[in-house]
Amino acid sequence: MVVSYDKPFKTVPEQVELLRTRGLDIVDEDVAIRYLQNVGYYRLSGYWFPLRQIVPVPTTDPQILPPTKAISRFVAGANFDHVRYMYEFDRRLKLLVLDGLERVEVSMRFQLGHVLGEGHPYAHCDMHSLSAAFTEVVDPEDPLARSQWLASEHAKWMAKVRSLEKNSKEEFVKHFKTKYGGRLPVWVVTEILDFGGMSYLYSGLKPNHRNQIAERFGFADAAGGNGKALAGWIANLNYIRNTCAHHARLWNKNMAVQGKELTAIEELRHAENSKNRVYASLAVMAYLLLISNPDSHWRRDLLDFIDEHSSRVDLTKMGFPENWRQESIWDLKYIQAVDPETAERRRLRQSFECVRTSDVGQIIAPEMPPKDAATEVRRRRSRSQLMALQLEEGGAYDFPLFQLDVVRNEIRPLVAYANARIDAKSNPWIAASWWLSPAEKLLGDTPLEALEAGSLTEEVVDEILTQQSIRDFASSERA
Repeated sequence: MVVSYDKPFKTVPEQVELLRTRGLDIVDEDVAIRYLQNVGYYRLSGYWFPLRQIVPVPTTDPQILPPTKAISRFVAGANFDHVRYMYEFDRRLKLLVLDGLERVEVSMRFQLGHVLGEGHPYAHCDMHSLSAAFTEVVDPEDPLARSQWLASEHAKWMAKVRSLEKNSKEEFVKHFKTKYGGRLPVWVVTEILDFGGMSYLYSGLKPNHRNQIAERFGFADAAGGNGKALAGWIANLNYIRNTCAHHARLWNKNMAVQGKELTAIEELRHAENSKNRVYASLAVMAYLLLISNPDSHWRRDLLDFIDEHSSRVDLTKMGFPENWRQESIWDLKYIQAVDPETAERRRLRQSFECVRTSDVGQIIAPEMPPKDAATEVRRRRSRSQLMALQLEEGGAYDFPLFQLDVVRNEIRPLVAYANARIDAKSNPWIAASWWLSPAEKLLGDTPLEALEAGSLTEEVVDEILTQQSIRDFASSERA
């Protein structure tokens, strides 16, 4: 039931007296007054809340009503010096977090601009380049698609982008407008987005683009990059960034926006039960920086800070698990162990924009039911016309998109010819390496570059693909 607020206004000295009557020991009244004047009673109340007495509450159903509650009286020994200490600890923690988030943000900006920009400079404006859930457009050929898009999350995001473009004071934006006019390309737009806008765009990418970026940040499993998991943690980090930016309490905050799926990443598995507190977010930041910026001193700075305050701060309230210091993510000498063959395969796959079986089916067999289209894709792969990359046995297949002609709804004939010559079904990674390796016959260009330039022919493929070159590629793959 809603009741009227009838508590009287209190001056700062009256607030000090109220705290004393409730049992908070205040030795230096001048210090307390100064903090209350500069920080505020209600902001500081979050730091003295853990010092309040907890009393039992009779209830017949503890599943609905909590069995205890905090009352206004403080526990014995509670003092204002500890409240002040916790406020300063939290303030410094937030500065450290913002420093780490800045590094993650810069790396994410590049990845977004690079992956989207590779397809088209204005891919962020194009409903075809983003997920149907983000654009509300399931069928781009539907005449109603435009009206559907107007109510989409993409339309709302684009409105914010237009406002940022219009109001930006950045010199590089002014230069671009003066020289080129019109809209900014995606790799410029990503530089003016705030963290929230960047998180929003990432969540709106097509799954293959999300997965591609996730893999580059180390969020991967047997099926490849886990874009869904990374999107959840980027949203969590955005929530934390907003908490820091608005000077709200962070250290023991219950996370309203939580990430998921840490069990697939060995370095983060131990934080699975801490996702409702800041520890899991700190561990994820440490992991992202370990992958994207291994020379960063952020982990060391955070460890020094925690070690400095651990004797006076209850780390369990931050979600720190027992023996957390023994985890590999906090070992400053730790280097992620990567199998060389797996690392090379990940590098090769990251060199291509890839799609999954269902996407290939929609391109080469658009008239078929999805199940039949998937069968057609498998048939073409079994004939070595399509190169399909699988990181681990049992994982999903990734098909480099360059193999497909999305206008003619077919596998590009020259690609099918070259793949068949290499036997791409049996040697998919050898085929991937061949497409990306400079060839003397092509004056140092790769077959993929020659294909896109229109200078690759069957005769050229035959000349490059000598028996010796096949053995060389096979040897390099095994090495």
